[in-house]
Amino acid sequence: MAEPTFPVNVLTPEATLLQTEAILAILPAEDGQLGVMARHSPLLTRLKPGVLKLQTGEGIYQFAVRGGYARMEGNTLTVLVDEAVADSAVKDALITTELAKIPAAEASGSGAKRRATALAYVDALRKLAATGSHGSDAAST
Repeated sequence: MAEPTFPVNVLTPEATLLQTEAILAILPAEDGQLGVMARHSPLLTRLKPGVLKLQTGEGIYQFAVRGGYARMEGNTLTVLVDEAVADSAVKDALITTELAKIPAAEASGSGAKRRATALAYVDALRKLAATGSHGSDAAST
């Protein structure tokens, strides 16, 4: 018997990154990782920088996300992220670029919080780079 699936939409302010049917979504929620499956109760949660993982019938999609929100309503998961990079798009140059942005983030006020957010995002990028691409065809922004 096939696992039940549910619609998932991963969006940024600029584009729709992915629309798929997932078996499981693992979200980097502020309170820790949160697993979502079909028929999950309604929820609204804030996302911290980390790795968003979606298990589908075709494979696993992974994104490094800078933060955002996730809402499960009517058996549909909508993930709105500030910025996301698909695992297949993570390169050493991107990690280096993000690391170079940290001093500017610190200088722009509320330095400790901005630094922590920037470092958490770089950590998510490094995790995806270490695991390699798992066939995700989604675009990055």
